[in-house]
Amino acid sequence: MTETSKQARLSPAKIKILYYLRKHKNFRGSIVALSKELGYKGDSRTNINLNELIREGYVMEKPSAEGSAYEITQKGANQILFLVLPDALIIIIAVVGAIQVYLGLLAIFNISPLSVISAVAGGAILLAFSPIFWRIKNRVIEEFLQIDRDALSD
Repeated sequence: MTETSKQARLSPAKIKILYYLRKHKNFRGSIVALSKELGYKGDSRTNINLNELIREGYVMEKPSAEGSAYEITQKGANQILFLVLPDALIIIIAVVGAIQVYLGLLAIFNISPLSVISAVAGGAILLAFSPIFWRIKNRVIEEFLQIDRDALSD
């Protein structure tokens, strides 16, 4: 493993901060508030990790009236792409399912060359599984973000 690939890998605590900041765009508040939102008992580890993320260019800090505003940069977004990409894939599955149901319904009126039953059934299955995939994805992400929670808490 090269030195650059070692540097590119972030700790679970840093990934958790990036993911939280992406989900809560333009978070404004103190390190204490951010630590509480992340589920940590103290704020020292969050402070250290957040300062490293800022210094390394993953997060930008902007002063605001409510406290500092933290925005994830493109470099930071790239580090958590593996947590965000499933959202897009599940949406695509749902859209394909809806289109398939629509085309199947058009086939009733001979507007679509598809078989009514197979198109509607296939599309309905994709639509039905989309929320299941979403819940599974959310559980996996939650489990991932809980890694070393006790070790990372102050």
